[in-house]
Amino acid sequence: MIMLYYPKGKVPVKYNIVTDPPEALYWETYQLKKSDIKILTKLDRTSAAKMRDEILNDILKTEKTDVPKKPAPRRVTTKR
Repeated sequence: MIMLYYPKGKVPVKYNIVTDPPEALYWETYQLKKSDIKILTKLDRTSAAKMRDEILNDILKTEKTDVPKKPAPRRVTTKR
């Protein structure tokens, strides 16, 4: 699936996410890496690396990472 990233004040960048194995994209425990992001728009090497980093940071920032924790069970103590 081809996706678009709109950097501020720049031309949109086409990219794709390719994981190994492919189904890892849907795993909750998989941590996305910069090497999983493939830039499809023609950019020079340094610009592509910066854009890959910017896309990864944007994905991680907007991704839901805070999973609510279950409250700890209450301990009832009786003193005699």
